[in-house]
Amino acid sequence: MPSSKLISILSGKWSPKTVLYDDLISTLQDNGYYNTVNIIHGARVNAEGEFTGKHFSKIASVRAKDIPTYIRVFNSIVRGKIPKPFEAVYQRKDGTVGWTELHINIIKIDRKRRILVIQHDISERRLA
Repeated sequence: MPSSKLISILSGKWSPKTVLYDDLISTLQDNGYYNTVNIIHGARVNAEGEFTGKHFSKIASVRAKDIPTYIRVFNSIVRGKIPKPFEAVYQRKDGTVGWTELHINIIKIDRKRRILVIQHDISERRLA
């Protein structure tokens, strides 16, 4: 995807309710609330309804027992320490678990600091 289109998507200048991509690309504010998000893992869902405007700890796919870990990671990101890519478990709507690889960085959009999160589903690779 061209970087100008990615920045347009992330800055909200181009924001259809559903877009088809393989990865979940999202931005969060420093307070942990999702700003922008695309569609996860090639499935057509309403990302605005599931993520945008919600705190990361309130997303249905985040398991309750993993929230303390995510809060520690988030707090270190807010302080400027960017983690290396890491793997995490998520809860699917059908109750099964999947694996995702997270890549995180800090970016500026319209002079505002945002946390960029790119997630790639690695469930098939983990189960192989």
